Amino acid sequence: MNSNIDDNRKVPYALTAIKGVARRFALICRRKAGIDVLKRAGELSEHDFEEIVRTMQNPLQYKFPKVVSK
Repeated sequence: MNSNIDDNRKVPYALTAIKGVARRFALICRRKAGIDVLKRAGELSEHDFEEIVRTMQNPLQYKFPKVVSK
């Protein structure tokens, strides 16, 4: 994804640092990836990170609302 995110921010808000990722999309990605609400970006394991990337790259596969996944 080639973006630096702030390790101290909670996951969905840290993801908004990536160009093109809005807050609503980031919140849904976190939920669909099964990441804890209180987890900070710096606390993500490699598996958690890969799961978030997978959900961001394939939103329709994870049944995102069509309005959000355009």
